[in-house]
Amino acid sequence: MPEIAIIGRQNVGKSTLFNSLVGKRKSIVYDRPGVTRDLISESVPWGEGRWVLTDFPGFEKISVIRNDELTKNAIETAKTQLDRFHLLLWVVTVSGLDAMEQVLAKDLRKMGKPVFLVVNFADDPSRDREAQDIFRLGFENVFFVSALNRRNVPLLKETVITYFTGKSATIENESEPGNKIADSEKKSVPSTEIKIAIIGKPNAGKSTLFNWLLKKEKALTSSIAGTTRDALDEVFPYLDKQIRIVDTAGLRRRRSIDDPVEQFSVQRATEAVETADGIFMLMDPQDGFDKQNRIILDLALQHVKPVVVLVNKFDTIKGDEEYRERMDSQLDRARKLFWSFPSYYITAKDGTRVTKALDTLLELIELNSKMISTPDLNKLLASLKRNPILANHRISPKYITWDSQHQKLILFAGYREVPDNITRFILNEMQKKLNRESLPLKIEIRNKELQRKPG
Repeated sequence: MPEIAIIGRQNVGKSTLFNSLVGKRKSIVYDRPGVTRDLISESVPWGEGRWVLTDFPGFEKISVIRNDELTKNAIETAKTQLDRFHLLLWVVTVSGLDAMEQVLAKDLRKMGKPVFLVVNFADDPSRDREAQDIFRLGFENVFFVSALNRRNVPLLKETVITYFTGKSATIENESEPGNKIADSEKKSVPSTEIKIAIIGKPNAGKSTLFNWLLKKEKALTSSIAGTTRDALDEVFPYLDKQIRIVDTAGLRRRRSIDDPVEQFSVQRATEAVETADGIFMLMDPQDGFDKQNRIILDLALQHVKPVVVLVNKFDTIKGDEEYRERMDSQLDRARKLFWSFPSYYITAKDGTRVTKALDTLLELIELNSKMISTPDLNKLLASLKRNPILANHRISPKYITWDSQHQKLILFAGYREVPDNITRFILNEMQKKLNRESLPLKIEIRNKELQRKPG
């Protein structure tokens, strides 16, 4: 499968071009240099084949960012990984080249890689010929495009297909900005894939776990919190399954987020939870089950997603029995507050207990996908009505059903209001009787309104 890289300096519109080419908003786009730090890839169907497109972090002068460990790591990672690509789409702007880009042109020639020069922000066709310094670079394939408005993006696609296949290709008219993106986002992930999202606070080790599962460095890792900004995803085979694993940005307290880029990242992480089949929630052992971790777990509960909690960096606390007891106690308290989720002490960097955790999560996902029949529910409800707790409160629920669209129970309780503690009791009993104690479950109580007599 041909692999294509989109490269260039920061803030030239690489991520916008990437999103335009793949047909969905996968890279975060924001008008500030250095927003993309990770290598973001997508397999896309073009013509009669498939292609892997990768959005690279922006190259920039090391002298300018010498104090930014993350950016330097991203640049070095990008340079070492360029060898595997069959074609480079080098993005520059129509306003001209800077000194760093002149140097980069020489480096690209030395590499001997095929390069398509993509000149972005070229909204006005009449000005294409004014970019003399771009033509002086001597690259054979030059495309003047507007990634945002999709000017010449279909032409770029056609030329890429022809380059690899030797056949002319016709891409359907995509001049309407955003239409293809909107359509593609409505398509669901194929049912043969199982989607697992990795969530947690910043610096909990999510990207390290992501890379270990993929057996390669896909996400940038660093000791600096907040390294991951985009929600990265990739598919890997496991047993007889195809697993799509999603690495998300760290979730901090809302009042701590004042950066628009981080706000977008948090939104992406929330969307990843919404669309996932199951969740790995990572915790740093030094944080314990603090307030923010409870908020993150509640996010999974609100979307009724199976969760396996992973206490990471087990190698740093191994042998500390006192700490282990404290952590076990915190996990038990959280289970009483939420539900009886499974948990593992893992080390993401070497995969300790990760396979066991994955097997457990896959079992929960399979259980969560099973329908709950209404007749079975009402048989359970009939036995529950005889419980003294309900009888003492003179509560006699009428009917219960399963809302498969929103993954929740709906209990019709007549005219009497059901106190919260009784609602919790009913929910817990249903979880036990349905053998779903390890899964989150929600219940909605519906009461009939008393009708007033006229007059």
